Amino acid sequence: MKKTWNKIVLLGAIAATFTFSACNRNKETEPKITAENAQSLEDNSYSENEFDAVTDIEQGTSDDAFAAKPAGGNKEGQANGLPQCATVTIQPWTPEGTNIMGKKITVNFGTAGCTHNGRTYKGAIITTYTKRYVTPGSVITTTFDSFYVKKANDPDTKYVKLEARKVVVNESQANPNNPNLAVAPIKHRVKVMGSTAGAGDDSFAKLIFPDSKTIEWNTNRLRVWSEGSSTPIVLSDDIFLVSGTHKGKNLNGVTFNAQTVEENALQFKTACWLQGFYRPTKGKLQIASSNHPTIVIDFGSGSCDNDYTVQL
Repeated sequence: MKKTWNKIVLLGAIAATFTFSACNRNKETEPKITAENAQSLEDNSYSENEFDAVTDIEQGTSDDAFAAKPAGGNKEGQANGLPQCATVTIQPWTPEGTNIMGKKITVNFGTAGCTHNGRTYKGAIITTYTKRYVTPGSVITTTFDSFYVKKANDPDTKYVKLEARKVVVNESQANPNNPNLAVAPIKHRVKVMGSTAGAGDDSFAKLIFPDSKTIEWNTNRLRVWSEGSSTPIVLSDDIFLVSGTHKGKNLNGVTFNAQTVEENALQFKTACWLQGFYRPTKGKLQIASSNHPTIVIDFGSGSCDNDYTVQL
């Protein structure tokens, strides 16, 4: 791997496969997932995947920004594997009322469409960092300017607009000998909310589709890199635990709430991902759509498979 922390962004690729239209479960004996609960699950996963993909870009530019010493406070170019069609501007940034020496980074993909890691982007990602992504206590805040995304092979009519504010806080314990390093396990609090001025933690991000249908989405989740962080070049030993809440409205305008069941965080293993098994290997997710039965998705006991059971 190019950089140690890039291992964590694989979680976004894993989350991409959270679709429940086809499943490995006992259809004869288990409760059925209603169409709206299935839609809510799919839209929740789609939203999570798109914002996790942004994390990949944020992490790479963070490392470059704090290593760079741009003359006059600006640096423009390509960072950490971004394509030539993306322009990166790095500026010193200090939060009002503080003496923090942070960074403001703008990644501008232009208006013609710029492809990166299987997606084509338009518009800009604007991120402020109090410290590096990997440093305990760092706060990373991202907003979007006329920002659109689609799968790289999709036609331009498939662009989806993201309107949101994303805040990531490194909640890891600092190493007593070096406060810039974290003591395992590495933890990040991830919040996604509305983008309008003054929007609070409970407001909703929007993913606006070409037909004007919209997913409204909000999340507050803790992502723990529980195993594998000490072996940066070994991909197969990583385990992530994700817990927290999601809520919003699906594409049909139906309100939903999803949350991990207490003490049953969703477990992801890169070893399973490398074998083609992308769903969580363990943990429970509760989902409730308006006027539909609350269900619990149980992902099992840790085996590499795509099996799960449904409980009312």
